[in-house]
Amino acid sequence: MLSFFRTNQLFLNVLLLLYLVVMRVSSFIHPIEVAPLEHGILTKWIYTIFPPLSTSAFVLGFLLIFVQGTLINVTMARFRVAAELSLLPGLFYCFFTSMMPDFLPLSSIILGNTFVILALSNLYDTYKSNTVAGRIFDTGLWLGVASLFHFSFIFLVFWGIIGLGILRGIRLKEVFMFLIGLSVPIFLEFVYCFWTNNLPSFSEHFTKNIGLMSVFRYNATDIYLKLGLTVLFLVMTLMASNQFMSRRNMMAQKYISILYWLMLICGITSLIQPGVNLSQLLIISIPIGILLSMTFQRITPAIAEALHLLLVMIALILQFFYLLS
Repeated sequence: MLSFFRTNQLFLNVLLLLYLVVMRVSSFIHPIEVAPLEHGILTKWIYTIFPPLSTSAFVLGFLLIFVQGTLINVTMARFRVAAELSLLPGLFYCFFTSMMPDFLPLSSIILGNTFVILALSNLYDTYKSNTVAGRIFDTGLWLGVASLFHFSFIFLVFWGIIGLGILRGIRLKEVFMFLIGLSVPIFLEFVYCFWTNNLPSFSEHFTKNIGLMSVFRYNATDIYLKLGLTVLFLVMTLMASNQFMSRRNMMAQKYISILYWLMLICGITSLIQPGVNLSQLLIISIPIGILLSMTFQRITPAIAEALHLLLVMIALILQFFYLLS
């Protein structure tokens, strides 16, 4: 299966649709019964149009992940982050965001991921460029929009500043450009809530979505397998970090380090997010999907195919585990 995606022909991203049909078919056969939490003011608005457990919400989530996988492939190809140009980054993003039942509903993280990917692309585009004011502003702007869908994304302000420091060095003027871009969508949302006499919703976005980590208790027997899979992927990407950096030019090394910083800061946000459950693991889906693809590119093709098939089978078992219950 992976052989179909070992190409840089971007029009073949349409194959991601077929892949997602396989990976997410269980959500249409046996939809999840527990609705995802609302962690953002814009997510609350989206849920009024697409109720989180409705068929329309599952369809929207399906299409969003396809678009996001395509955007990731375009970004990775444009900036040549990986040593090998392929469609695997989008494939493994689609895999990770679909590998367990808890990930299948339309969540606030999935809604916000689109804008984090756009921020990543704009951040990459600031490297060795003289006319970057618009791109720096847009990086902050997209992160600001993402934070209105899922509050945890507001803490990516630190990632944005670190990323600018890695690519361009810390320049006070550029940090201000970034912060202004970040504040624009938040300010516009404040104005809209003030205009519609709905300021309590705006204040709740900040007061109800921050606190000490409170983990939901699980009694399901498959919880350890789900967490184990995520830990396995983290270990794989961390152990391969030196290989990713070796024999790569300075530009690629900087781009890869930004992905690791994104994964680290996204993971830390879970510690200050109330109501943490398994769906919170989606917060690392963008960097983990990209880094996983780079890991599989360095494995012998035959072994990579077998390992990927095994992972797909485990994911499908998790999704249809209810048949055994």
